[in-house]
Amino acid sequence: MEVPEGNVETVRRFFEAVRRRDYDTVAAVMDPDAEWQNTASFPGPRVVHGASAIAHFLEDMFASYGGSGGSRMEIEKVTEGDDVVVTLARGTWRSGGGVPLETRWGQIFELREGRIVRVEVHGDHARALRIAGLSDR
Repeated sequence: MEVPEGNVETVRRFFEAVRRRDYDTVAAVMDPDAEWQNTASFPGPRVVHGASAIAHFLEDMFASYGGSGGSRMEIEKVTEGDDVVVTLARGTWRSGGGVPLETRWGQIFELREGRIVRVEVHGDHARALRIAGLSDR
């Protein structure tokens, strides 16, 4: 039987797969019935269901923000709790006119048996920590 990797390692593997544009691995680290929830201000879908649909959503999003070389998503900070990992993520993008943009946001990753089952994207890292019950860490 394969032993699941640690939750933080799974989330790091997710980010690394996104960085490499390896959407098969993105889907593989997620539960087949995973759910992705964007902030209310996100200009795309509010909720995406299923590992494959999430991988396609991310692929489309990064393609629209400058293709393979114009956009990145990286972890700046990680906080771990029971079956939850909160990240402070940093994204770098290029606008349609080529202007470089940078943003930071919080994400709550819920995991079960070594797979990501739910991701909540929040505009504020401190808020994500509070919602996950990890604000004291």
